[in-house]
Amino acid sequence: MSNTPVPVSIAGDVTWGPCVHTIPLPDGMEMDVAMDWFGGAKTSLHAFARTNGGVFHKGQWLVQEGHDCGPLIPHLPHMNPLNVLKSSRKAIFSASTVKVSGKPAAACHGWFVMMVCGYPFSLPMGKNNTNASHSVFVGLTDLDILKGQLEIGKQLAKDFISLAKTVVLGPSDTLKDILDDADPYAMPDASDVAIDAVFDLHNSIAVSWQSGWKEPIAIKIGASNQYRSINGEIAFSPTDPWPPTGKVEGRWFEAKGGAEADSKGTRAFLEHEGERIGTADATWGELL
Repeated sequence: MSNTPVPVSIAGDVTWGPCVHTIPLPDGMEMDVAMDWFGGAKTSLHAFARTNGGVFHKGQWLVQEGHDCGPLIPHLPHMNPLNVLKSSRKAIFSASTVKVSGKPAAACHGWFVMMVCGYPFSLPMGKNNTNASHSVFVGLTDLDILKGQLEIGKQLAKDFISLAKTVVLGPSDTLKDILDDADPYAMPDASDVAIDAVFDLHNSIAVSWQSGWKEPIAIKIGASNQYRSINGEIAFSPTDPWPPTGKVEGRWFEAKGGAEADSKGTRAFLEHEGERIGTADATWGELL
């Protein structure tokens, strides 16, 4: 299995991306923001290697898998407040064989793009503009690349389904969806949660099959927007399914908390603006 070298991303790297927002006022460009953009810090969407002493390059934390710059990214030319409130620029690719503070390092360079918000379609066109000069690289396996491609496909398929619903239900529901997305208290409806869960399971099975059933299969369900979320996950190995691992996690603006369970035990955790401030180990009978 080949390894494709990609420079690491760090907290101060500057990102950029074109976007497509058509309703109600069109915007076609997101302004440059750093990985540590304040919108993501205040909504617990950042993922930096800052625990266990941190992992640094050029004196800054490395970016981890799943990092999102977050909301409040300025949009041009109209600076539509609805687009700004629900903005997102998210790392899609990561190096599973390179763990930094316990999570895979993000890969954001060249063809390994970030996902940029948009309506009716998000775009896989976000770029890290400043990591070409970094001297530390991570290697992406073929499986890592497949995971990223499947994640992009999932988002585009979800957007297509959403657009199809709009055509059937009419433009009034489109405006309602946009307003709901911008509302910190609004969450996806049950059909959106189910669609997300189906795509996640499909992608997990596809990756496990491609790995020769070495990768675990994860069953995920949850609801989220840019300001809060609640998610649960159970994962198991197809070749050795017991015991499975589990995770429940909730996020409310800059606070995040939850519990994790695996063969080593059960741990509760609490984070503030991406920094883990408490971990409690416990034994809750038989795991799961």
